[in-house]
Amino acid sequence: MDGLAAGLLSCGLTLNQARVYVYLVLKGASPVIAISRDLGLHRVEVYRKLKDLDGAGLLETYLDDPKRYAAVEPSVASTLLLRRQEERLSVFGEQLRAVISRLDSARTALGPRREGARGPGEGSYRFVRGRRRYYNEMASLARGARTEILRIVSPGGVARTVIAGLDSEYREARGRGVSARMICEVNPKNRSYAKRLSKAVQLKHLSGVRLRFTIVDRSVTILGAKFDETSQSLDSPVDSYIVFDDPGLSEAFRMFFEYLWDEAKPTA
Repeated sequence: MDGLAAGLLSCGLTLNQARVYVYLVLKGASPVIAISRDLGLHRVEVYRKLKDLDGAGLLETYLDDPKRYAAVEPSVASTLLLRRQEERLSVFGEQLRAVISRLDSARTALGPRREGARGPGEGSYRFVRGRRRYYNEMASLARGARTEILRIVSPGGVARTVIAGLDSEYREARGRGVSARMICEVNPKNRSYAKRLSKAVQLKHLSGVRLRFTIVDRSVTILGAKFDETSQSLDSPVDSYIVFDDPGLSEAFRMFFEYLWDEAKPTA
């Protein structure tokens, strides 16, 4: 029962609201004393959750003695919950647009040159936290690449590159004439992923490399600062990266990449 209730949390219900609703769906019309006993909730808490469910249109009340409460059909509940979430999203959208409008106005009021803004010939950097955000960044860079993509990844990064679908982005980039090369340590655990990846990039094996970075078009460099090698999930929040938009820095890392590339061995 609790597993079914947990599935409703993303629909806007709290856990106890969801537990009471699921209970009534499965048990049928029931009095408060039975709901309280079977769910292990205080009767005051049950009354509160019944009031919440009634306000959301998910409840029917039978005026027996004592009163009994029943859940509306799940198909009806799904429509009501969806409408409720759409209304919340609409309100959030209005609030977000208002905030963005105020930010734009504040930026305009500061003038074209602000503290910390880039000037001609200056580099910039930003911090990226979270694996999914990182791979979204990598996919965006691959789509915009014009000449070259260079990467050094961990053994687990080989698998994650494929899991995240970056191999498809690299194939498309190669189709546009972009050179894509990658250095990694190939081992029995990632060999199948490396084989698939080698169809999208020039792949070489090199063990013992600890530094992780990506260079795109000799301009943008992404340095891995912290990453969780125990998980392949794209939802890992641990991974952290720094993105540099600095041609000078990129050129230095590119020279290092070329040095390691000469040492590395072809995977085929």
